[in-house]
Amino acid sequence: MKNLLIVDGYNVIKNFYTEKISFADKREKLLRDISGCTYYKNYEIIVVFDSKEQSFDYSEMIGKIKVIYSGYRKSADSIIENIVISDNSYDKKIVVTSDLELQQVVFGAKNTIRKSSREFYYEITKKLN
Repeated sequence: MKNLLIVDGYNVIKNFYTEKISFADKREKLLRDISGCTYYKNYEIIVVFDSKEQSFDYSEMIGKIKVIYSGYRKSADSIIENIVISDNSYDKKIVVTSDLELQQVVFGAKNTIRKSSREFYYEITKKLN
């Protein structure tokens, strides 16, 4: 069984990583939290961030996580939408976002479910009740 987890990185960070540290440090903390979470050990993981600093999409592997930074004229949402719509090789896809427009794309996609940023944050930081 092939599973994919796609995370709207900025959406999670802006809502839950509220410490007074740099955005780069928040991004690093999110990636550490995801890496340390056992819920998604059998998933390929992609985390997508908006980036206004470069003119093209850029990706890198950080551990087992593929991190994608959108280019200057693209949003993380458009990259996530493209992955959800165009890649049907997965048995199950989970998209983590609380963005309303992106949720609408997810709800109509095959084998794809949406998880709220809040629920995901509590899973990866083990702050479950």
